[in-house]
Amino acid sequence: MISVFNPSELELLIGGIAEFDMDDWVKNTDYRGYAENDNTVKMFWKTVKGWNEEKKANFLQCVCGMSRIPVNGFKDLQGSDEPRRFCIEHVGEVESPYVFQPP
Repeated sequence: MISVFNPSELELLIGGIAEFDMDDWVKNTDYRGYAENDNTVKMFWKTVKGWNEEKKANFLQCVCGMSRIPVNGFKDLQGSDEPRRFCIEHVGEVESPYVFQPP
């Protein structure tokens, strides 16, 4: 059955897309404890958008276990047992988000 695909198509189906569509990534991200328009989230996306493709791939590999995007985009990111969307989650309490307080 794989003979109907050329090598590039087969690589895409197996490996996913290497170029990041940032609009798709933002659109298919869940927020827990944050809203999409919070300053922290805006700073996160500004930072990620400034990275080259290799750095984005390394980051995605670190947080999701994969360095390429599924053929259908970020909506089809796969967790270990089921589809799982990218999520930015607020954890813990911060007294002041802009002031470093050493221990």
